[in-house]
Amino acid sequence: MPRSIEEFIIYSLVGIVSVIITRLVSRRSENVKNTMDMFRHYHSHDLLGARNRAWKFLNIEYKENPVSFDQLFSTKSTNTDIYDDLAKVIYFWMSLYVLKVEGGISRKVATKLFSTQYTDWEEAIRPLYEKTKSSSKYTPDWFMIFENENMSWLKFS
Repeated sequence: MPRSIEEFIIYSLVGIVSVIITRLVSRRSENVKNTMDMFRHYHSHDLLGARNRAWKFLNIEYKENPVSFDQLFSTKSTNTDIYDDLAKVIYFWMSLYVLKVEGGISRKVATKLFSTQYTDWEEAIRPLYEKTKSSSKYTPDWFMIFENENMSWLKFS
């Protein structure tokens, strides 16, 4: 029980600082968990298959016949399944970006886990982004990962 206003202020400050520290530690732990959940999802069976097919498509077939993202989804396309695979991969990166913007991941851990992979994927996806940007009226929401250096935080300096 404080005996003076000064003691009351000191006890109050100690209590406030304790709450803040506890919240910060809890938040950091939650962010690391979210980052590790994203890492596990990236290496899940479903996304692993999609990544392999999308990678092969972007680095072989797409280079021979570049089309916009919406054209891949059209009924005229011979391989509409590739749209699903590309969407899974692209939206994974978009989800990671949105979590970062919202303060929901550990930036330091994410950089260590995803930097090399993202750099490779950015290079593979960029022609699809450029083709879609130049020849389509459709502007996908995933464009945000390519604009304004939004994903530069994920690359090693």
